[in-house]
Amino acid sequence: MESKGWIVSKELPDYDGHLKSVIKLENLSSAQLEMGKEMAACAWNDHLRKRALWQDNIVKFYSRVKKEGISSALSKSLIYLKSHILAHDLIGADYEKPKSYDDVVNGVKLGQADIFLIECPPWDIAMPPLGIAYLASYLKKHRYKVRVFDLNIALYNLASSNTKRLWEQKNYGEWIKEGASPESASSQLKDVVEVVLNKLLAKVHIDCIGLSVNFASIPMVLIILKIIKSIKPKVKIILGGWGCINAHMRSFFPAGLVDIFVIGEGEATLLEIMKMLKGRKKESEVSGAIFNHQSVIQYEPRMPIMDLNLIPWPDFREFNLKHYHSRTIPLFTSRGCISKCNFCNDWAISKPYRYRDARLVFEEMKYHVKINRTTTFSLKDLLCNGNMKNLNLLADLIINSGLKIGWDSQAITHKEMTDEILCKLKRAGCETLVYGIESFSNNVLKRMGKLFTSQIAEEVLRNTYKAQIRSCVNLIVGFPGETEIDFQETLQALERNIQYISQIGAISVCLVNHNSDLENNHQHYGLILSGDTKIRAKEWTICTDLNTYQLRQARARQILALISKAGLKYETLTI
Repeated sequence: MESKGWIVSKELPDYDGHLKSVIKLENLSSAQLEMGKEMAACAWNDHLRKRALWQDNIVKFYSRVKKEGISSALSKSLIYLKSHILAHDLIGADYEKPKSYDDVVNGVKLGQADIFLIECPPWDIAMPPLGIAYLASYLKKHRYKVRVFDLNIALYNLASSNTKRLWEQKNYGEWIKEGASPESASSQLKDVVEVVLNKLLAKVHIDCIGLSVNFASIPMVLIILKIIKSIKPKVKIILGGWGCINAHMRSFFPAGLVDIFVIGEGEATLLEIMKMLKGRKKESEVSGAIFNHQSVIQYEPRMPIMDLNLIPWPDFREFNLKHYHSRTIPLFTSRGCISKCNFCNDWAISKPYRYRDARLVFEEMKYHVKINRTTTFSLKDLLCNGNMKNLNLLADLIINSGLKIGWDSQAITHKEMTDEILCKLKRAGCETLVYGIESFSNNVLKRMGKLFTSQIAEEVLRNTYKAQIRSCVNLIVGFPGETEIDFQETLQALERNIQYISQIGAISVCLVNHNSDLENNHQHYGLILSGDTKIRAKEWTICTDLNTYQLRQARARQILALISKAGLKYETLTI
């Protein structure tokens, strides 16, 4: 558009937030005008982000002057500026949007392979998917040739501005609508998927395709499977992920479309499946998998990999990192959880709690800073502070090395999260901690099986704020046994601590999740579950009839009103 004179722009070498563009509207088609609007919106959002960052830094500078004196404040500010100039040089252009189908496909390593792994939408658009990246690394370690494609980010980048909203978590429900519905995400994107898959599969020679599936992606995956089978009818299809974790979810996928389901942790199971497909193992010797051709399911659960240090971390060479909306790299320091909250199924599926040696995590971070040119990480643990000794060691390694990075993670609000340790985590680059507090009522916390009290949670929030780390809090209302007094305690605690909370992550009515203790032992909690799977998780009833679905919805809306009045944002609302 610039070369044709349609857009005249001047961009400063070290962008300061003032990108000036003049668009000659009369020369633009409607499609080009939409592209111009998108470019302008991106520039403006970038400007707002950078302006907010520097305004915050100015406030922090004056605060340091008052506390430490001008000399110390200037010294620390110079260190900060140097680290951010270095980060700018390393990262360069953060985002490079593909302009065509060929742009999406051309950067992908294709050709002959033992298996082709595909990430299905919807998923994160900020960073590459960690799950299939780990599967690829593990199979490569065992000398299998693997090809990887992130269909999720490809579709997002090719989607129109109006369609991109489907990737916001609050709109995930539109992916779950019936595929035939005109307004469903599947219907809107079907043609794009077909073109991308035809181009991809024409360039690969494989006998096996593995797809990563989540609950929201099931309707889209059905479309993807039909397209794949129309192009390569003899290819073996393997599904894994949260979208096939239980029998109800698997029932959506007929035997003609799916050959094998991987249940739970996938690395060792997928390796055994590959050996079986190569004739080196019998089907009966593969645990952790369900074979769809069996009339009677014979499933043998797999023991998880106990020593996580044996799993090679991914280098992300298979992904075009410029296609993502940040240069953030995902990683994990642990699997499982030290807590066993009875509404949660994450810990049950990923148990037991295991952690990686902090020295290996540190080496991984250094690799990505040097090779992938990033200084930002997102820890995908259920909690980063399950082993405080290991977390302390990681913080020491980062601080002592002088490595200037930023990272976020989920964490638990236990008493070891002191002012001292949180300040150390801040020096080690911690920017945001997501706390699953859920309730500020000790009665409810005890019923949930939480390992902390409301008093500890409030203290940790204050300590996190003092350390200048952002706090993101998740909340659940209407847990079995929650009284009006309990709920008011949560509201009052939120009001007391609102200044210490940066954002609310999730507000949700209590869900009876599959394979959680609430579901497995629902009679113990006095729950009556519906036979209708569409409403089973949300619209449960209780024998006493005091905790109704309508009451839970009303309480969630009260919390929403409180945080909205305080100017706090939230990520997801489940009512």
